[in-house]
Amino acid sequence: MKYRRDLQIKLQQKYRLLYKTDAKLYSRQVGYLVAFIRDTPALAAIAAHVERSSPEIDAQAWAAENFGWHKADWPDSELGRAKVAWHLLRRRSCRDRARRCRGGAAGGRGCLSLVCLR
Repeated sequence: MKYRRDLQIKLQQKYRLLYKTDAKLYSRQVGYLVAFIRDTPALAAIAAHVERSSPEIDAQAWAAENFGWHKADWPDSELGRAKVAWHLLRRRSCRDRARRCRGGAAGGRGCLSLVCLR
């Protein structure tokens, strides 16, 4: 019970920091949140479950088609919304972007131009 409560408090603190941060540091704070979720076994298991859920929803395609300037349309199911939200967090995460660049997924192009790496 104490572990669960401590985890809730830490997650609330991370969310509060993300909520109150300015635009310049937003991607960095998202990176910290994503890293915290991935490095915490209980949260990582939930994130893995969310990624596997709703196979009919391709989070990347959904975000590309349904999000834009003054436009945000979420899936109907809670798991679908969580899947898209987790995708958006990972996409915005500096840590995730840097890892993809180092791994060669971007072909090495544009990696140094990422705001979070400056």
